[in-house]
Amino acid sequence: MSATKHFFIQHNTVFRVAFLILIFFLFAYRPVNDPDFGWHLQSGKTVIETRLVPKQDIFSYTMPDYPWVEQEYLSDAIYYVLYRFGNGTLLLSLLYVLVGFFIFVLLLPRLCGCSNWEDRMLIALSAFFASRPFFGVRSQVLGWLGFLLVWFLWTKYQEVHEKKWLWLLPLLFFAWANLHPSFPVGFVLLGILMFFDITGAFPDASFVSFDSFRAWFWKQKEKLILFASVVIVSLAVTLINPFGYRLYMDIVYAVTNQFNREFIAEWTPSAINAQNLVVFYVYLFSFFFIVFNQVGRSRSWGGGEAGKGEEIFSFRDTTLLLLFLASALSSQRLVPFFVLVSLPMLYRKTSSHKLIFPALAFVLAGVMLLGGISSSRQKENSLLNDVIYETPRATIDLPYWGNQKYFFVDVPTGAFDYI
Repeated sequence: MSATKHFFIQHNTVFRVAFLILIFFLFAYRPVNDPDFGWHLQSGKTVIETRLVPKQDIFSYTMPDYPWVEQEYLSDAIYYVLYRFGNGTLLLSLLYVLVGFFIFVLLLPRLCGCSNWEDRMLIALSAFFASRPFFGVRSQVLGWLGFLLVWFLWTKYQEVHEKKWLWLLPLLFFAWANLHPSFPVGFVLLGILMFFDITGAFPDASFVSFDSFRAWFWKQKEKLILFASVVIVSLAVTLINPFGYRLYMDIVYAVTNQFNREFIAEWTPSAINAQNLVVFYVYLFSFFFIVFNQVGRSRSWGGGEAGKGEEIFSFRDTTLLLLFLASALSSQRLVPFFVLVSLPMLYRKTSSHKLIFPALAFVLAGVMLLGGISSSRQKENSLLNDVIYETPRATIDLPYWGNQKYFFVDVPTGAFDYI
């Protein structure tokens, strides 16, 4: 056997892992293609050059004093700095490749409890392909990072029982609230994790006997104080932003605004025939195929009975799965959060040998599907709609846009009606 052949055989695993990492970087690198990038960049320029965060609509000629909550001012400032000193968008694209690597290759497999690098990369590629339509130079990706960091810090606290890991959460939420307005999702995750950790210590008769409930309370008193303190401080620091409580008001408005849910693509429900969600549904069907196959063997979903096998998911995990699945189906932009929640649970309840083949099958299916989908946009989705149509689409829809139900009452719609 030649020395070269012996070297490749001896380092076979290293080369396979390196190949998978190379695949990840090739797919993760994407040029800036977010149509909102231009105004994000200009907003960041304003923040850097004036040392002030705009609180009025600086891009409007007719409504320059209209109140504006610039939810991503810190991300925009970072965009501008990297754009100015980093050869245009190249450095920004590379930065988000590294962020994606940290999310999908380092953090997510760590939460899965996976130490094998081959399995780690299969997990990373599975999660990445399912989330790829939403990945790019976009600040919402930082929300995915914050989400996994919340879970990671909680996991470290559970492993070593050291308070310092929980007290890092206020710092995380402070940064997250100033980078992207998706931080409430982190509070939802944290609240569920804390709730089930506390209630998991309930005695059997806790709701029947006051004495047993009192005994439980005094036993859990220190933990209750810790959890409450961490949550209160974390909520308080999110108010340390240029807009104070108005940031929360703007988030509530964005989530509940019917206009967003009907006309902004990423706020619309996740239709099964949506072209950008094909790979997500491949992942979703693969996930439930594996889960129901496992349920058939153990005959138990959550809280298994004696003699009928081990439970598939705990009540906590089932709650997280159902909540984030419902969220993902109700809004496309929440799809990645379901992927990040579901994959660690699936891996922890399935041996690595059983997971390798479904994960690999999904990755190959994802590559084939992504390769089969044309990268060119259809005419209906083109950014040039208002140019190539003889009658601009915006003008066609203006009478419907004038419906007051889509706007705050103080938004002047007279211009729409005039046109």
